[in-house]
Amino acid sequence: MPGILDGIRVTDWTVFQAGPSAAMMLADMGADVIHVEDKEHGDPMRGLATIWGAPAMLKHGRQAFFEDCNRNKRSLAIDLKTREGKEAVHRLVEKSDVFVTNQRMSAARKLGLDPETLKKLNPRLIYAHASTFGPSGPESEAPGLEVCGYARSGVMLSSGEPTMPPVMLTVGLGDRASGVFLAYGVLGALLARERHGVVQQVNSSMVGALMYLAAPSIAIKLLGGQAPARHSRAKCLNPLYNYYQCGDGKWIAIALMPEDRYWPVLCKGMGKPEWEKAPRFDSSAKRGQNAELLVKMMDAVFASKPLAEWSRILGELDILRSQINDLSDLEHDPQLLANQYITDYDHPDLGKVKMVGFPWEFTETPLTSRSCAPLLGQHNEEVLTEICGYGWDEVEKLHDKGVI
Repeated sequence: MPGILDGIRVTDWTVFQAGPSAAMMLADMGADVIHVEDKEHGDPMRGLATIWGAPAMLKHGRQAFFEDCNRNKRSLAIDLKTREGKEAVHRLVEKSDVFVTNQRMSAARKLGLDPETLKKLNPRLIYAHASTFGPSGPESEAPGLEVCGYARSGVMLSSGEPTMPPVMLTVGLGDRASGVFLAYGVLGALLARERHGVVQQVNSSMVGALMYLAAPSIAIKLLGGQAPARHSRAKCLNPLYNYYQCGDGKWIAIALMPEDRYWPVLCKGMGKPEWEKAPRFDSSAKRGQNAELLVKMMDAVFASKPLAEWSRILGELDILRSQINDLSDLEHDPQLLANQYITDYDHPDLGKVKMVGFPWEFTETPLTSRSCAPLLGQHNEEVLTEICGYGWDEVEKLHDKGVI
């Protein structure tokens, strides 16, 4: 069964996470994605030894982060500073439907990989660009990594407890958000090209993606004038929308809204039916006013049983709840495994490993991990000969000149 994007070719001139993850989403849907990398060093992500203190280098020179966002691609390692290198990539672009990059536009223009140049070579090309701060404005060319997106979007000062300093979100979240929106834009642009004959550029940014994801909070401030408060576990406005530590040290989250409807059910589940009509807790407003006391009382109740027992009790009452996983729990969670959010993969260098799967499912055109992330320059010869039209003698000359 062909993939959704079978027959679509993508030239992927990206680095780190935002751009590569966008191109990988297109590859997952069946596009032929060629990752153009620097001949000497490749995508800089290949060389990062640690990520927030955790070792990232694997056997045989593999790197965990790179493996995670470059599956189903081919690698062309080339020296873009040479005339021959630029010519080879231009020939690849001529045979492509999409060009994806998260390099700065100044760098793209210097190397002849800017939208104006490439559209002259291929008038049907969709040019997709991801930046940190957006394509317009005084900082459109400013470089930035993930923390810059977290900082500018407002999410660092709207996360965590009220007394905390700005909170750094989990690694990869901002980059991958930017990548998701870029891939989404590419799909829309491809549809517009096919249906309406419109060829256009697609721009996304990390700041824009994070602001869109945080839009409910931002909209409350923009439209209502007051920003929602940062969540306080101990002094929350709704103790029924909170999280509690169980007797085995694990945590459970409950999410009950509207609160008055679910309060009697929760009281039954906690074995505290007398709390339902207690004067301090018999309405949403009163529970909010006495939240600090109620949270302490609920802390004591949840500490009386392990997580598995609470999951069973609350599940039988159809109370909205979820265990709070740490990263080591994910590969053992039967719900995540059933949906293949964690998948098994037989890697040619790493052996049988588990990897993050796909965030969506297509019932008639299933997604597959056709190949692992490529080695640097692994597909040089086949890309140049099969797509770019080079003969083997020409490829040898490129080798001899140090272009590939």
